[in-house]
Amino acid sequence: KHLPREFETHIDGRLWDSQRVRIIDGCVLPSLPAKNHALTLMANAARIADEVNGAELILGASGFIGTHLVCELDSSGHEVIARCRSGLVAGFTGNCRAWELGNSIEIPPDVPIDCAIHLAHDFGGVAGAKLTIEGTMRSVMELRRCGVVRQIFFSSYSARPNAPSV
Repeated sequence: KHLPREFETHIDGRLWDSQRVRIIDGCVLPSLPAKNHALTLMANAARIADEVNGAELILGASGFIGTHLVCELDSSGHEVIARCRSGLVAGFTGNCRAWELGNSIEIPPDVPIDCAIHLAHDFGGVAGAKLTIEGTMRSVMELRRCGVVRQIFFSSYSARPNAPSV
């Protein structure tokens, strides 16, 4: 939407009242298909990431969405910094390190990060949901202190029928 109303987003995912916060998960779509919509969400994330200049930091980079997003951004010429539990992203040979949700991200000081895309979550029931919330907030604050002004939080976890609500 070009002139979104309250609680709506612009076409580039920006919230109605923000120049910096972008929402790119399924909640911005007017309707969702009955089938898995992960590829649509990944395409939307890649489209929005194309608008930014500098390195993209992907947290939770080794999951289904993260792996595809990292490889797509990398093949499109973006500088990608990946962080994930294993420290490995299939098909990606660039800057990738092991990282656990809630721990320090260890951002390279010599690489300006234009955008951080946060995909990480913990599947451990209610305790995992709480870790996801607390770890995400720690990451948001650390990234702010490092001068990263564009942060995208992306979660399809809550779409699971057994996802706990906190």
